[in-house]
Amino acid sequence: MGYYTIDKYKIFYSTERFAEIDKPYLAKLEPIERVGINMLGMNLKPNRARLELDRLHITTLQAEFKRLTREEFENKWVNLYFKWEEASNISWEIIYDYFHIFKNGKIKDSRDFVEKITDSYSGLSSIYPQGKVVELIFNINRLNDNTWTKLFEKKIELIKELNLKTVTSVEGSLTNLQIDTPSETLYLSDTIRFMDKSKYND
Repeated sequence: MGYYTIDKYKIFYSTERFAEIDKPYLAKLEPIERVGINMLGMNLKPNRARLELDRLHITTLQAEFKRLTREEFENKWVNLYFKWEEASNISWEIIYDYFHIFKNGKIKDSRDFVEKITDSYSGLSSIYPQGKVVELIFNINRLNDNTWTKLFEKKIELIKELNLKTVTSVEGSLTNLQIDTPSETLYLSDTIRFMDKSKYND
């Protein structure tokens, strides 16, 4: 979970994308610092090493934004292209960031208590923090020009179940996502659309 904002761009953090920056920095740290770099401190804030690494990321991105053309910057830092197991494993983080950017919904954990304990012991929670099968809850606002009606009108929710284990590809960007499974494609941006592939395979 985490992205950077450079100008109009939302840039997803992945270890592969930032490896050239991270590896030299992490090599200079003591072993205990490397282990704890992604842990929150007693005050629930990132530790010093994490904050320094974030500043290094931002400084690098700002320099790249000035040095590269827009197309080059988008291809190197903004655009997403994950396939197969990698797409499945990283899909939760990307969708979490998408909802954080647009504030138009959330991911809901639909597991029971036993399933949560089982996933925790098996290590699945590190990849799927809210389980393999989640509910994507979108807040759908009715079109109405009356501001007071909008303020007091009950929110309408669209609930979409998604098995993250079946995700085969994630493409686009954090603000314009295309998520594929064998049976459907999800298009997520400031609007949402779901395409049932079975209708096009006849």
